[in-house]
Amino acid sequence: MSDQTNHPESFPGGRADAASAPDSGFPKEPFECPYCGQMLAAACRVCVACKRAINSGDIRFSQPAKGADQPQEAAGAIAPARFSWPIFFTVFAAAFLVAAIIFLASGQDREKTQLLLSPIPLISALWVIFDGNRNHVSKPLRWGLGALFLWIVFFPWYLARRRTPAAPCPFVEGRGMLLVLLLVLAVNLVYMLIVGPGKP
Repeated sequence: MSDQTNHPESFPGGRADAASAPDSGFPKEPFECPYCGQMLAAACRVCVACKRAINSGDIRFSQPAKGADQPQEAAGAIAPARFSWPIFFTVFAAAFLVAAIIFLASGQDREKTQLLLSPIPLISALWVIFDGNRNHVSKPLRWGLGALFLWIVFFPWYLARRRTPAAPCPFVEGRGMLLVLLLVLAVNLVYMLIVGPGKP
């Protein structure tokens, strides 16, 4: 690069002309002086340290570009929401305790116990859909269907998943969930055809 570009004295109007140079090639945020490394304001056209006129073609944009990519890298580094066995066993124990209490309170009547417990998956599914929409969890409807048709698996899983709404869950929110729902529906259909809708 010639001395005419590097020194403000070489401009026809001196430093004033350097400051009024076109802004098209300059960044919109603070940048480093390409000659001495001094951090300069976005409106600066003459380095306050080395007193050299800034040529926009010499400005290095590698560091701002790297900083702009950091949020994407951080977002991609979020661990997937995995199944939590502690939450599963806690929910299982609580459900077992509630079922035992209802069974004893109903005089050990199994049909009455099943009737009283049957609304739990539906209520849980509605809550999962509502809570998922409120917390911006991906695919809340799939989580709700999972809690409805396979409550003991997907309801505890959702309780673990809702703690990290931004984390992905490829199995439930991808094609795997659809396959599971189809399998559950097929098993229920076969059971009804073999046993009959009116038989326990």
